[in-house]
Amino acid sequence: MDPVDFRLLQALAQCAIEVRERRRPSDPDVEALQAYLTEEISLGKTADLLGLSRFELQDRFFRLGIPLHLGPATLEEARAEVAAALKID
Repeated sequence: MDPVDFRLLQALAQCAIEVRERRRPSDPDVEALQAYLTEEISLGKTADLLGLSRFELQDRFFRLGIPLHLGPATLEEARAEVAAALKID
């Protein structure tokens, strides 16, 4: 395991502890992962906050078994995205 994978796993473990104890994250890595896992920010924004490229983070998440939030999960979400896109001038 390389240092970046270790850093991500350590932050993920801390994220779980802080969620369970209802604490606000104090570590920027934990805060970024928590925001990603609750779908407050995108994979790209998470990668930026962690100092990685989006593709590198996607590859690491896949390898480590961290869920990837890519695109709509349901047909209703897809329709909502299309409707929102059609409203953009």
